[in-house]
Amino acid sequence: MDADTERDRFVSLLDEAARRRTPIRFWWRDDDAVSVTPALEAMTAVQARHRVPLALAVIPKPAEPSLAAYLGDFPEIAVFQHGWQHKSHRDKARGERASEFPRSRPIDESLDDLTHGFARLTDLFGERFLPVLTPPWNRISKPARTRRREAGLIGLSGFSRIKFADAHLVNCHVDIIKWRGVNAFTGRLTGFRRLVAQTRRCLAGLDQPIGLLTHHLVHDDAANAFVDEVLTITANHPGAVWPALPDLFKLPK
Repeated sequence: MDADTERDRFVSLLDEAARRRTPIRFWWRDDDAVSVTPALEAMTAVQARHRVPLALAVIPKPAEPSLAAYLGDFPEIAVFQHGWQHKSHRDKARGERASEFPRSRPIDESLDDLTHGFARLTDLFGERFLPVLTPPWNRISKPARTRRREAGLIGLSGFSRIKFADAHLVNCHVDIIKWRGVNAFTGRLTGFRRLVAQTRRCLAGLDQPIGLLTHHLVHDDAANAFVDEVLTITANHPGAVWPALPDLFKLPK
């Protein structure tokens, strides 16, 4: 089976959604932004061609003011809070995996970092910053996630494995990067296979938007071309819809 076949299956599923008049919701998050780089410019060029909403997860502590100035030309790009400094505090002796906010870390320390990050992003980005937390490595302890609002953070976004009852939780499902030992694009075939699988779940009754997860700093031309192809399909198909990010996360107006 080749990538074109999987692409056609994806389009066929969107056709079915259009026939049912129940379009599939899509959204896009990109992690680890700090500064304006050629990689960021390449990705935002793709976004600008399609004008779909993009959540840019910015690491607050090292974030550069020039990034805020650059984003002024991209009205559909919002900023989310990507932890504080993307530093793991895991306890290896307890077998914890990489996390900035693991169970072993005192909750007061976690809340201090989240509060500092919220203040810095508010100062740098103003209203472009939406109060949504995307924890580094998509991992966060229960105390930190349940008390995040004390730092001003209403929304929460991880990957599909983060599951608990929260009206403001919206996860990503389709990561286009293969991480273990590679840190490279999964390939067009795998990307469309993942989109097909998730779209089928939505058609079967799963009431979740499909989240595309990217990491511009490790993209190559093929990765950006894949994102461009997905957006070309979904931004213009009656079986797909791209909700506004504040609505998606049910943020107060």
